[in-house]
Amino acid sequence: MTTPTNPLPLLPTILQPFPAPAEPEYYAPPAVVARWERILGGHIEPGDYLTLPPDALARVEWEFAYVESLRPGARVEGDERRDILRSRALSYHYGGKLVATLYRPEGVIVLADGVSEIGALYRAVKGERRVGIATQTAHRW
Repeated sequence: MTTPTNPLPLLPTILQPFPAPAEPEYYAPPAVVARWERILGGHIEPGDYLTLPPDALARVEWEFAYVESLRPGARVEGDERRDILRSRALSYHYGGKLVATLYRPEGVIVLADGVSEIGALYRAVKGERRVGIATQTAHRW
């Protein structure tokens, strides 16, 4: 029974006094960290860039032709074409996933995908080496 000198407690009783254990942090293997360091150091190999397989490239070329038919006289060229190809390559390989990327004129490089890998990337790479890394969710293909 409650009385003015004995009110009900305002907060419920805590059933579990300690928080649930957190998942252990993911640390990337040394080979993955070495790849990150190599790429961020400027030593990019052609295989680091995302590419589209022939069937996907044919689909993107069809899209270009369709867009050009909607706007006669205007072609999809230069920077517009490059940006669309990079975006489609990212969507093809990592659509719907959270990724850490580097954009270069030659293409797009995915450094890590998923929260755990991206966290490991940011723990392994410090300071100025992080410049240019973009974290985004790629559109679905």
